[in-house]
Parts: sequence; C-alpha cells; structure tokens
Amino acid sequence: MSAALRRLCYFSQSLIEGSAEAKAQEIERLLAVARRVNAEMSVTGMLMTSEDCFAQILEGTPEAVGEIYGRIRQDGRHAGVTLLRDDPVADRAFAGWAMRSVHSLSWPQLAAMRPQPLYERLNALATEPAAPQ
Repeated sequence: MSAALRRLCYFSQSLIEGSAEAKAQEIERLLAVARRVNAEMSVTGMLMTSEDCFAQILEGTPEAVGEIYGRIRQDGRHAGVTLLRDDPVADRAFAGWAMRSVHSLSWPQLAAMRPQPLYERLNALATEPAAPQ
C-alpha cells in the first residue's frame, strides 16, 4: 500500500515533576506548543496523559511525523519512549484535531498495558466525538 500519510503511536514515561497542579500546567504548555507546531506542519493526533505516562498518536506526512517523533525522543520530559505502531495510512483518524488531549485518571493501569491493547484503546478514541482542538 502506498500512502501519503503516516500514523505513529508511542508510549513514554513522563519526567514532569512537581505538584499535580504544576504537572497539569506543564502539560497545558506542552499542548499549546504541540497544537501550534502540529497545525503548521499539518500533523493531527491525540495525546493521552496519566499521572506518569504519555501515549500519543501522530498522523501526517511521513517527514513531518518523523520530525516531530524525533523531537519527542530527545525531549527531557519523556523517558523510555517506545514505538507501538508506525504505519502508512490512507486517511486521517484525527482530522481536525491538531492535538486532541485526554487526561486519564480512569486508566491507572496505562503503564502496564501491552502495546497492542494500548494502541487499540487509543485508536478507539478517534471515533469518540470531541470538540476540535
């Protein structure tokens, strides 16, 4: 299959420190930058955060997704960046979302999930209604 789009999903441990409020503020700053940069690069996706983890899906041109993923791998707020999936795709699952954000206190087991079930759960969020961000 020859696709003009790439969808990449990764998981990482969050190294953001501080109180719950300080962590939330840092994640909001991270999201503001991500939304701006992603919009400039025509990248869409979703970032799911929990108390100490990130899971993210990025989609866009192979070059743009690769550039952003490379930055994430070097970002000091992440440790143990683990690639879960990296696939060519024909269509966007997150069209209209420069970066949808889901904070999940309801997924305390996020860090223990195996890659495929985690990816499937994140991908299922693409079909849930949400306001564009």
